[in-house]
Amino acid sequence: AVKILVGKGLLEVRRGIGTKVRERDQWLLLDDDVLAWHLSAPPAPEFLAQLMEIRLAFEPKAARWAAERATEQDMQEIHLAYQEMVKYEYAEANEFSVTRFIKADAKFHRAILLAANNEFLKAMEGVIYSALLVSIHITNKDPLQNGTSLPFHYDVYKAITERNGTLAEQLTDKLLRDACSRLQSQSS
Repeated sequence: AVKILVGKGLLEVRRGIGTKVRERDQWLLLDDDVLAWHLSAPPAPEFLAQLMEIRLAFEPKAARWAAERATEQDMQEIHLAYQEMVKYEYAEANEFSVTRFIKADAKFHRAILLAANNEFLKAMEGVIYSALLVSIHITNKDPLQNGTSLPFHYDVYKAITERNGTLAEQLTDKLLRDACSRLQSQSS
């Protein structure tokens, strides 16, 4: 276990000195496990803001590329994730349906990332997906509010299926900026 934590940059082991936790800026935050462990604690507002910055940096371009490069199978995955969001948005409002809606929302964004057919995005998909789950979990706490994002998601999906990369990029940016403002209002 110690070797794993050393390999992920969390611990430093020195003979004669012992084992100590390294400074946070030395952690490998892009490692799926490190991010998951870090996110298991209540996230700090500044950390969430940084996650949203990463999403804003990658997801609008991924939506553009998905519109330009997605296969029919990719389009089907995006559609299925959207349909799952719709299904759980209209389900009885309880913790189970909220969790299902959050996962479906994250799957929607993940499907778009994968549909971009970019090897570098695919390599970072685990990290981005973890960030998605955390930020979506915070912005979608109220089951009555979940449906408000469905039209935004549908518009993104429609732009991708119509192969309109410019519009898909703009709509994804708008969707994420809406999530950013909801995130800021939740943490203040």
